[in-house]
Order: sequence, then C-alpha cells, then structure tokens
Amino acid sequence: MNPIDEAAREISVQATTLDVAAARQFLDANATEGRVAAMRTSGAGHLIRKYKINRNLSAIARRIVADHT
Repeated sequence: MNPIDEAAREISVQATTLDVAAARQFLDANATEGRVAAMRTSGAGHLIRKYKINRNLSAIARRIVADHT
C-alpha cells in the first residue's frame, strides 16, 4: 500500500461525523466549482487544520466519505 493510502486510512479511522461533512463539502465544491473554490471552503480548512494535511486532500476526503457511508 502506498503512503497516501496508508495516511488516508489512518485519518479515516479517526474521522468523526463533522469530518465526514467537511469532506463532503470539499468534494462537492471541487466537483462543481473547481479546486481553488474547494480549497476556500470551511470543510477544507477544517480537515487541513485538524489533520495537518498539506497535500492529497482530495484522496483523503474521498476515503473519509467512502468509509463512512
């Protein structure tokens, strides 16, 4: 398993309902408005601050949503 998948799995295990909502908000904005707008959402800010993510936010957000639906 690559390091990104391992990090995403670890974060997903710790994720709360608020984290899932933040990940969904980020992914929705990313799909409809683009990457720049998605990075400005409060959902992105929440995930970045809580888990100190500095790259691969999309992959981690997708993993969180997939594991908690």
